[in-house]
Formats: sequence, C-alpha cells, structure tokens
Amino acid sequence: MAATSNPALALLAKSIADVVGANSELYRDVLRAVESDEYVDIMLAQASFDTLSGEIKREISDRVDDLVAQYLAKGQSVEEMAEALAEDLPDGMA
Repeated sequence: MAATSNPALALLAKSIADVVGANSELYRDVLRAVESDEYVDIMLAQASFDTLSGEIKREISDRVDDLVAQYLAKGQSVEEMAEALAEDLPDGMA
C-alpha cells in the first residue's frame, strides 16, 4: 500500500487490527477509508466504530497511544509514521 494521506486514520486502522483483528468488518471498513480517503468511506468506518463497546474503544485508544509513543521514541516525522503505517497494515482479507 502506498503512503496514506491520512496518517491518523492509518494509525486507527493499525490499532483496530491489533485489538479487534484484521479480519473484522470494522477493520475492513476503516482500511477502505484509509485507501480511498473518500468521505463516504470515512463515514461508514465511523458508523462501524460507533457500534463498539466502550471497553473495546478504550483498548483501541490505548493501542493508539502505544503506537504514537513508539514512533515518537524513534524520532519519526508524521510523514515517516504514515509511510511506516501504510507498509504495516494487514490486507484485511479472511
């Protein structure tokens, strides 16, 4: 996958894959939004995310915090983080 124009969404996608799983419908919806960066796909991903329990959302949030800390510790720029995330995202296929 090429570097994403939306690093925050890619970071969320990676965290969702790590917590919920790369084969989940939620991850596929978020991955589609990352790849297309289209408003309709982002809204679908948001709707899928909104169905999660508070506990799962907190786990994803904690994972986002962990990933950000890892990238900051490496001294990476936002662009470098986006490129690394894009290369690291699972394809979401069962």
